[in-house]
Amino acid sequence: MYDISTFLPQYRELNTLFSNAISHETVSYEEQKTITEFYRQFGEVKAFDKMLLDIVLERDKPTCTLLLSGIKTEIENNIRLYESAKDNLNSIDIVKICRESSRRYNFAIEAQLEATNKYSHELNEVNGSLDAIGFREHTQQEEERLWNTHEYLTKRYKEEKEKLDLLYNQQEESKQETTKYSKNLFDKIYDLSHSFLSVLNNYFAVEKENIPNPIPETEPESEETEKSVSEETSIIEPDMIFQTEMYERLLSLEQKLIRDKYLNEDLHWISMHKNGKTERLFLLNPHIQSYNINILINSKYLTL
Repeated sequence: MYDISTFLPQYRELNTLFSNAISHETVSYEEQKTITEFYRQFGEVKAFDKMLLDIVLERDKPTCTLLLSGIKTEIENNIRLYESAKDNLNSIDIVKICRESSRRYNFAIEAQLEATNKYSHELNEVNGSLDAIGFREHTQQEEERLWNTHEYLTKRYKEEKEKLDLLYNQQEESKQETTKYSKNLFDKIYDLSHSFLSVLNNYFAVEKENIPNPIPETEPESEETEKSVSEETSIIEPDMIFQTEMYERLLSLEQKLIRDKYLNEDLHWISMHKNGKTERLFLLNPHIQSYNINILINSKYLTL
């Protein structure tokens, strides 16, 4: 089962082994065992996905971000290491390394075999003397001495033979064990890292550099364009007043019109007509007639 407390430290150790393999162009048998065990323990992408989900659901945001960032760093480091020397890593003869690991018992077996054969040879000589003693004159003490020697040598031979048998058994077990670690897994782990990264990107928002967009070059406006813009802006709809800064400008315009005695305090027009009638205009009503607004906008008071 995946657990972040073991996953992240073992991924760091894995990357260290990758780096050592690149530097030395080989790995030791124990390093190969560690690499293989990592692949066996963490080679399931679904379990990795579940571990990430647990982190997101169970950890606070700062801790979650820190852990996801650490995982991402190690995964990307593993990918980078492999890609920097993939041919050398893939060409490491793991079978040879495993075979040489089994040979570590050879020296001990040879030494133990020599000790066992020594007692075997001495025991054979004593057995020969015991066989011959019945055909010649001998004393009781001589016969007892031969039997005591025979007993001692038999005991020692059995002890040394047990040690030798143990070494042979250990060597055989080693040969069987090394077959479990005899596969080069550098490329497999590389593919696994890519799968991990793909899953991780679903949980971890990758920050991208904010590159400002270049300011587009402005082309000089044609007369037709200027005319079109002028026509569009010359007509101002009432609702536009409250969507722009025009509202504040109209307030200032009212005060100016009052001071200049075009309006009274009730916002009634002070009639300049011959009939003497006044006209009332509500400048701040959002539904005011658009043509009245345009009259004011296009007047000299627009510059306020």
